[in-house]
Amino acid sequence: MKKFILGSLLAMQFLWAEIPVIEAWNIQEIINNKSRVVTIKGEIVNTAFSANQKVRYLNFGDDFTTAFSIVIFSYHMNNFKKKNIEPVEYYLKKNVSVTGKIKIFKDHPEIIVAGPDQIKVED
Repeated sequence: MKKFILGSLLAMQFLWAEIPVIEAWNIQEIINNKSRVVTIKGEIVNTAFSANQKVRYLNFGDDFTTAFSIVIFSYHMNNFKKKNIEPVEYYLKKNVSVTGKIKIFKDHPEIIVAGPDQIKVED
């Protein structure tokens, strides 16, 4: 019972906590927030598939090796298909905000997205 109460309190704290908003061009600030839940805002400049076509990348810069990326694994694609969204086409050249936990993969900051509810197209 104590674990349940503690878990519930932590979840409520997370819901009430203010989520930082960071511009996608500010890579150092994104890296400084590694392992935190944040919102990243910017334009999806290019998109790509992995070599095996199992991962989709939405990149906030021309050079994906230095830009922030949204990563979508194939096992999350059903969540996009339910909304008739192919991410590499739908989000390209749009200003978006994405909310999630910052991860660093091979010195590259990214957020792994499980569904379209994490990505908001800005007006």
